[in-house]
Amino acid sequence: MRKAVFLHVFKTGGTSINQWLAARYRNVYAPEDPARFRSDVLKYRKYIGSHDLITGHIYGDDALRLSATHRVLTVIRKPEAQLMSALWHLFANADSTTSRRPQRFDRDRDSLPALIRVAEQIAVTGAGMQALFLAPSRIDLSDPDQRRAKTEEALQTLSQIDVVGITERMPETIRLFARRLHVSPPWRSPHYRNAGAGRSGLTPELREILKHHLEIDQKLYDAAAKRFERDVSQMTPRRSLWH
Repeated sequence: MRKAVFLHVFKTGGTSINQWLAARYRNVYAPEDPARFRSDVLKYRKYIGSHDLITGHIYGDDALRLSATHRVLTVIRKPEAQLMSALWHLFANADSTTSRRPQRFDRDRDSLPALIRVAEQIAVTGAGMQALFLAPSRIDLSDPDQRRAKTEEALQTLSQIDVVGITERMPETIRLFARRLHVSPPWRSPHYRNAGAGRSGLTPELREILKHHLEIDQKLYDAAAKRFERDVSQMTPRRSLWH
């Protein structure tokens, strides 16, 4: 078994990967949050690196600090599905003086205005965007130069990650991860925490508000999908070899 760092990008199905990997490694380090891990990995790199598996919401450059001893893995999701899932999560888990909102997605007349308000709050800062896990510095999304720089930085980090999976092809992603880590794949692909929002897609109003999120993350997804197709094609034996 190879040591691994799993970079869990928000709302990409990473909980399923976390659960599967954690069951196969004895010595697991799970950071509390990305900011805390950034501080800890600089101070306690030797201790953190002694763990066989490091998994959780962390930033790309911090994960790569351990690349000399660990395989670094991540999963990227189609931007519309990921953003809709992120919006619903932020809405459903927002502080409330009444009762906790339902976790299962329900795009009704009451929730859509609230989702629009959440989208407007994150439209400037880039919160919820997958690229911020790979390039975590602040950004003003209204500035095209900053958007261009953020895209280039995220793509550069992605290119240094050892194995990249795709949420929409989770069974193949897990098989690819298993092969690269020398661990046994599960009999069935694990599936955790599916609120259903990602299958809905963004409304035209939400798509317009989050157009810069989509612009950057689509380029990230395209690069991830290209790498994934290449790696999966190398993993699958050619038909001629069976004759």
